Amino acid sequence: MKKGDRIDEIYEVVEFIKDSMVRGFAHVEDRFLEVRSELSKVKDRVFAIEGKLDDINKRIDNEVDKRKQLDVRASKLETKVFGK
Repeated sequence: MKKGDRIDEIYEVVEFIKDSMVRGFAHVEDRFLEVRSELSKVKDRVFAIEGKLDDINKRIDNEVDKRKQLDVRASKLETKVFGK
């Protein structure tokens, strides 16, 4: 085997490794884009859920306020009616 043949063999191996790495990086980049897209969907869903939870919290707070007002009214009525 001549020295030039050996260099050609090494060049082929290096070229093969480089091509494999390029394909590997392309696959990683494609997968990254897929994951980023899925995460974006999850983020949107989380924001929607947070919005619904905020609405529920507001409703609960409103109900608590209404009940407090009813308690105050009931106390006033009791005082008027029973003179306590």
